[in-house]
Amino acid sequence: MVTIFIVSESLCELEDFYKNKLGFTEDDDGLIFPYLSKEVRLCVLHDRSGTPAGGRIFFRYNLSKNFLSYCRQLKLNGVLFEVITSHPGGYTARVFDLDRNLFEIDSDSFDDVDHNIDPFLWPEFNRY
Repeated sequence: MVTIFIVSESLCELEDFYKNKLGFTEDDDGLIFPYLSKEVRLCVLHDRSGTPAGGRIFFRYNLSKNFLSYCRQLKLNGVLFEVITSHPGGYTARVFDLDRNLFEIDSDSFDDVDHNIDPFLWPEFNRY
């Protein structure tokens, strides 16, 4: 199993963000990435050091399909995107969590269940 650790002073809020805004599920070993194997976990640890949080973690996860639907749901949940891009190899989005940690969501597929999503209406969308 692979575990990615995130340290935060706001443990409950950050766990809530990953579960309720990004769609992660939880078990005894941590938070499970949406649409991925249960062999990869995210673990949020409480930081009492007083060190400013954020910008310390970078990770990426891949969606096999429905990238635009997933991003639309995240946007409806109030998730902050740095950029969402379409490129010849698929899609990539750069996302900030509540502590301003940056991570990417990738997809090699342009397949989506909802063909009515127009990402050009999103200000953070770019096509390369």
